[in-house]
This record gives sequence, C-alpha cells and structure tokens, in this order.
Amino acid sequence: VLRSCVFVAATARSPDSVHDLLRREHLFAKLFELGVPDGEQRGELLSQLIQSLGGDGAASAALAASPRLEGYRSTDLVTLAIRALLQASASGRAGSGTVTAADLEAAMDGYVPVSLQAANLSTPPATRWGDIGGLFRAKRALKDMLELPTRYAPLFRHASKGGKLPMGALLFGPPGCGKTLIAAAV
Repeated sequence: VLRSCVFVAATARSPDSVHDLLRREHLFAKLFELGVPDGEQRGELLSQLIQSLGGDGAASAALAASPRLEGYRSTDLVTLAIRALLQASASGRAGSGTVTAADLEAAMDGYVPVSLQAANLSTPPATRWGDIGGLFRAKRALKDMLELPTRYAPLFRHASKGGKLPMGALLFGPPGCGKTLIAAAV
C-alpha cells in the first residue's frame, strides 16, 4: 500500500499560540525557535538579498550598514535591497549591478521600517516645573527627593549611613491626573 507523505510547515509567534488540537495530534513533530536576527545577521541577510536580486559587491556595504538596521524586518530588508539596486541603476551602474555603501545610504534615506512606522520618535517638548498647574504636594515631594540630596550633599551623606536614601518614586493615579506631565518635568 502506497501512502502519500504530507509535510506541513507553519509559523507562529510562540508554541502556545498553536491550537491545542494541533499540538495534541503531533502534527508538528519538531519545533524550531527562530530568534530575532542581530545587526550583523541583518547585514548578511541584506547582502544575500541584493545578490539574489542580481546585484553584487554589497557584502561589505551591507555589513557596514548593519548597526543602522535595528528594527528592520525581512520585508524591510527586501525593500531596502530593491531601493539600493535602483539607486545603483540611477547612478549609472545599471549593467554592473554593483551596489556601493553610498547606494545603501541613499536607499535608507527617508525609509522608515514597518515596525517603526507607527512609533512616535519625535522628542516631546521640554516640560518645566512651572508648566504644571496644581499638583503641589506631588511636585514638592519630588523636588525635595531630587533637589535636597544634591543641595545638601554632606548632610545627606552623613544621614544615609544609618539607612538608604530613596532611589525612585512611583507615580500612580487615574488617567489624566498629571503623572506623565510630572515625569516629563523630572
């Protein structure tokens, strides 16, 4: 009797996200955990992608750019490889397919990886204590905790021999009560 063999490969965020029925029936005999590639591995992936798309000479350029590839997913690396090849073509090296570091830099310029597109990476405006209205007790307690040990360092060094000085503060309360505003002022 001839039995057909079926091979099933699937992806999931974690083994726990696979339905119990599939795990119980031993459909997946082996589990392989794939970690997030580090910067050097992303550089190697980018170099291989450029080569698979017909480019060459990008290995050293891709590895040089690898520290800047944090947050790039595989789809981002494919897009970056295509942009680098298009940049090389626009630079007059269309026939050679040679991608340089300058081509990669131009390809990365203005490109935002998918994982960072929703992130707000702008710096918030500086908040000063005077910008915060009310919250007098919380402001006073935090200012005392932060300023007094600096202003009166010898006194606090002597006082701290018997115990520890506070190292942090937890701000809690309902949404909209000013926690984030006070933390920004600190």
